[in-house]
Amino acid sequence: MSSPPEETPIGGDLVNDTLLSLLRQHVNDIRRYLLTMQSKFGNTFISCITQKPSNETLLSVAFISFMSFATIQFSVAFFAKSEAMIGDSAAMVVDALTYGLNLFAERRKNDPDDDIEECENSEVDHKFQQKSPNRTRSMNEGFERIKTNSEKELDMKRRNLKLEIVPPVISVSILIVVIGVVLQNAIRVLILDSHRNKKEQSLQFYEEALRVYEESDSADASDVANCQQTIGILQKGLGDFETALTCFGKALRGHRSAEGDKSLSVATDLYYMGMLYDSFGEAEKALQCFHECLKIRRKELEEDHLDVLAAKRFIANLERKMMY
Repeated sequence: MSSPPEETPIGGDLVNDTLLSLLRQHVNDIRRYLLTMQSKFGNTFISCITQKPSNETLLSVAFISFMSFATIQFSVAFFAKSEAMIGDSAAMVVDALTYGLNLFAERRKNDPDDDIEECENSEVDHKFQQKSPNRTRSMNEGFERIKTNSEKELDMKRRNLKLEIVPPVISVSILIVVIGVVLQNAIRVLILDSHRNKKEQSLQFYEEALRVYEESDSADASDVANCQQTIGILQKGLGDFETALTCFGKALRGHRSAEGDKSLSVATDLYYMGMLYDSFGEAEKALQCFHECLKIRRKELEEDHLDVLAAKRFIANLERKMMY
């Protein structure tokens, strides 16, 4: 009976062997590259790769990245008129300034001028002690210089301590002010919203929508006119008849431009303008608006439609007033 043939590695075993061979090849390539660079530049190349970045480098990267992102976000927030984004941008600016102040403190702490001055003073003391004929005098003056150097070292430590404490205190203080301003605006909006009725809140949203429409280059003229018409209705309900009449006039011009003179939207604008002129006591203007409104509605709607009947009713009441 013949023995079964040996199985060749297929499937997962073959894939694993291939991956291992490729990994060994890449490791060997990296090893050869490092050895080549080390032979050219010495141990400096290896130390540059393996050494950790300094505090100044990390703080510089953090300061530049935070300040750049905060500037971009603040510009977008300014054009979008978003108070929330502006507050967040201000907080990011404070963080960036914190990194900047810490970077300044780190550089001041690592300033080599003080060390050079201290070394020069110590060399002067040594030379003075060697050349001075009077040993007692030289010792006294040496002690004075040591005392002066100790005071300078103490001043340096105080300065470093201030540099470590003052920047965080400044940044936290500014951040508290920014948070206070943002919270004040948010609380003010919440309090105003709690005292506003539904019409006032709706008016705020429609006015914001109208501002977005007007700033957009691709806004539909009919949508803008509809928004102005709704604002006019809300202003009329709140008792601001002058503003309402202005809004209906803008809506009328927009609807005529976008939909023509015979649209029902034009008829609605004329209907509300007639009501406002009637409240102002200008019966002739009101009657003219209602007649134009009725003419359009009769062409587009049935004679017994409620909108047709409403226009007829106002015309009848105005004509009766004008008779007396």
